[in-house]
Amino acid sequence: MQPSDLNFPVEVVVWNEPHPKVPVIRPEFTFDAEKLTPILWSIENGYNSALVGPPGCGKTTITEQIAARLGRPWFRIPIDGEMRRREIVGGFKQVVENGASTTKWFDGIALQAMKLPAIIDVDEIDRGDPDLQYLAHQLYEGNGITILEDEGRVVYPHPKVAIMATANTKGRADGMNLYALVQEMSEATRDRFAFWIDFDYQTEENEVKQIRKEVQNLPLNTATNIVRIAGAMRIALREGKLRSAFSYRQVKACARYAAFQTAILHDETKACVESVKKIIVNRGSDEAESGAIAELARKVMGDDWPAEENVNP
Repeated sequence: MQPSDLNFPVEVVVWNEPHPKVPVIRPEFTFDAEKLTPILWSIENGYNSALVGPPGCGKTTITEQIAARLGRPWFRIPIDGEMRRREIVGGFKQVVENGASTTKWFDGIALQAMKLPAIIDVDEIDRGDPDLQYLAHQLYEGNGITILEDEGRVVYPHPKVAIMATANTKGRADGMNLYALVQEMSEATRDRFAFWIDFDYQTEENEVKQIRKEVQNLPLNTATNIVRIAGAMRIALREGKLRSAFSYRQVKACARYAAFQTAILHDETKACVESVKKIIVNRGSDEAESGAIAELARKVMGDDWPAEENVNP
């Protein structure tokens, strides 16, 4: 990736006063230029992009932080059934006006978002509820959404609204059945996304740097141990030896608790062990898996890991 690859204009929205839906910029967040280029190009040229990768590798965060840098309102719309159609599209509700009860329409999150120069993150697109996926097609196409519940009214999108999606797969079986509840995605849905951009966890070096930026007073050795255990777990997951993933969210939680324990115990090794036990080992779905995770931690930390340790303290 050459620096010139990012040398093209991208519009930044400037508001007269802070917009409540524009995310806060996280200065410690690091972008990957190779992945950022097609995403920004698609936003600027009216194409949809799908970000694909394992849980907790930063897909949702990058959509949020792009919105923050571009001054765009950001909306996350899950279509896996977490939200109901009424919450996404809207509906009628009873209100009282001038002392009398009446029925008024309220816009759901999708209609609110598409009226703004927003970035819309359609989350878990490969787990989409069929009814919501059908609705989302209108959103992907950018020609407006027909509200059947409101006499067929059409809501047209803002010319600068941008659609991104996140997923664990590209709408087909992942080959190892790592992701439960994934739906077979129709080619009609896939065709509405010009870019399918692969994401993965950071390299060990970059993840250590990142977590030490985000967690103050985290010893280098502690950060390295946590990241290496995370890496070992991710390999074991892909090999079918574990069922529990270890995302960057867990890395950060473990690092923060380790820093907290270090301040209490004044012993970074004991603090690291305590944090790994509480946050990583105990994530095992059963005693056997917790034992397997503890064994991975022991291999990473060597003699610093207690010889005999109750995996469910």
